[in-house]
Amino acid sequence: MSALRKIEALGLQAGQSVLDVGFRQVGALKAFAEVVGSSGRITGVDIDPAHVASARTAIHGENLTNIEVVDGSILGLPFGNATFDVILCRGVLHEVRELNRAFCELARVVKPDGRIVIIDFARFSRLKFALYRARHWLRGKPCMDVHPGFSRQSLGFRLEANGLRESSYQILPGEWRMGFIRSNSFLLVALKTRS
Repeated sequence: MSALRKIEALGLQAGQSVLDVGFRQVGALKAFAEVVGSSGRITGVDIDPAHVASARTAIHGENLTNIEVVDGSILGLPFGNATFDVILCRGVLHEVRELNRAFCELARVVKPDGRIVIIDFARFSRLKFALYRARHWLRGKPCMDVHPGFSRQSLGFRLEANGLRESSYQILPGEWRMGFIRSNSFLLVALKTRS
């Protein structure tokens, strides 16, 4: 998904504070920063310290003052309650074992009336997923993926349990690849309904 399409999905406005959980590229953070302007703030968080260090170098090299990147996990986001207007969580949840805790953290750090945008794999066959994981195991490689995508209904239950509600949901064009598995991806926008 291009940075422009992500910006449209996020509905960014000047002055907003934005969190990109598991950020991929500094280029996307820079695109977000242009939209929110000098009065806004973009924060990228990632569990990989090497990725964060590399991004920090790039950001400091360009003197981008409204962007910061930090080490952290979706299971314990290093931010105060109600910090962000908008949160983007792209391709992270299928690697998270403790989904309830992850959704609780997203709901905790988003502001009242804030927006969470989730992009991930739509549900696919458990058998295909078991074969995919077995293939990793036989090759002696670790497999970070723990979920065979998500159904809209299962996401709805998790949102509701954490004071969030679905605002929109769409299957995105094209396919994502997880090894030999090809699956559709979805874009879900959730709003915070309670503090």
